[in-house]
Amino acid sequence: MKPSKSAPKAPRLSEIEGAIHLRMSPSLLAHFTKHAVKYQEDVKLRCVEDEGGRWYTTKDLDAFDNYLRAPWPKSPKAQRPKLPDKIRKEIMLEAAAVCPICGFESAGEAAHIEAVSASKSHHPENLLWLCPNHHTVIDDVAQMSNVKIPVAQAVKELLVERKLRLLRHEFALDKSILDLIRLVEKASDMLANAGLKDAHGGIEAVAAIDLKGLSKAAKAASRAKISKTDADAVSLQAFAKKISTSTAKASVKKPSSLVSWKEEAEQARSEYLKATGKVDCPLCHGSGHHDSIDCPVCQGEGSIREEDEEKVDLADFEMVDCPVCDGAGTLRGDLCPGCGGDARMERRFAGSIDVSAYGLVDCPVCDGSGSRDGDQCPFCRGERQIESRHAADIDLADYDDVKCRLCNGSGQYEGFDCPACAGECRIPKGMSDRIDWSDFDLVKCPECKGTGASEYGGDCRFCGGHRKVFRRDADAR
Repeated sequence: MKPSKSAPKAPRLSEIEGAIHLRMSPSLLAHFTKHAVKYQEDVKLRCVEDEGGRWYTTKDLDAFDNYLRAPWPKSPKAQRPKLPDKIRKEIMLEAAAVCPICGFESAGEAAHIEAVSASKSHHPENLLWLCPNHHTVIDDVAQMSNVKIPVAQAVKELLVERKLRLLRHEFALDKSILDLIRLVEKASDMLANAGLKDAHGGIEAVAAIDLKGLSKAAKAASRAKISKTDADAVSLQAFAKKISTSTAKASVKKPSSLVSWKEEAEQARSEYLKATGKVDCPLCHGSGHHDSIDCPVCQGEGSIREEDEEKVDLADFEMVDCPVCDGAGTLRGDLCPGCGGDARMERRFAGSIDVSAYGLVDCPVCDGSGSRDGDQCPFCRGERQIESRHAADIDLADYDDVKCRLCNGSGQYEGFDCPACAGECRIPKGMSDRIDWSDFDLVKCPECKGTGASEYGGDCRFCGGHRKVFRRDADAR
């Protein structure tokens, strides 16, 4: 028997960290822990609550994200699944109730970028707050119109990035200022992009809000009481004063002022980093992002300590062929389990893969015969071979037959074939260990209250006149 290994405990994420991971607000994240959002389904986001708040794991977050992306059911009378009010509000607040395409403020709706008829999902990632000129309502669901999809996707990414960076402002004050500088810089670049001209009105509106936020943060830092002996605090205050002065002269209505602001902000930022012993991250070059996620070197900060720069090996982040499928994206006719079908991955991930774990070996449950005890092998389903990584996790004792606990090996229970072993008297140990035996406790029938009779005469339809039912059936009623 292979000794069991205790898996390392998954790290817990706070509500802010969980929200950043799923690219949504903490408010919406918390809502998902308390409310099911799909029609007649009771799935909620798993979390653990203690005196420190709500805590999450990336496994649970990713599973719920996939659940949100999967098709949403609709009521029999509806043409499309209903958009929950909480998600609609999330999209409105994300855009500050301003159409990000034209800047219109008076009215709007959460509209789908990809048609809901295709996605069948209300995942927030596919929703954008748009004014009446840029959306139309089909079957009670708002759909984007008069906007090119690449433009909408670029604007959506700007709004989401803005939301995430604002969430991170719970960290250090210098990070708050640096994040806002990056947001305004990105908006400035988008305003200079002729391909996004259709969305300039909305981008200007968002940039104006961020300029105001930057001005407020910089002023607060420049006026804070500090110790003159704290070199980092002195450097931050000098940096904040320069940003405050420069930002006061900038306006989204004057492109030339944004160009000047950008040059001055970059100069001030470089001086601040040098004074505090930091350098631009060599991987993301100060953007805080790498391949649309937080940079793994600087953790989204945009900078690292100067002494850490020589420790970074950029070769680790180069894209290479997946070693499991040799860059094909498939393995034995299915999506490659190593790369998920992407065919390539960063060298650091490729180097950590044990390719031998994906090789085929005889199934240890059936010794490669495809059958066990005269039936199809319950593990390999008759395929005879399985991947080595799966074989290593098998405890053969789980497949040894043991006496059924419910019928005590008789095959009968309450005059019928035992529902646990189907009258076979014995079941595999692994199955026996997984069964909740309390499900088979007999309890008073909830339909007839234990009388065995129907309200209108005859035997109770639920218990068949037996007065009692299994607990699992009563709970499922």
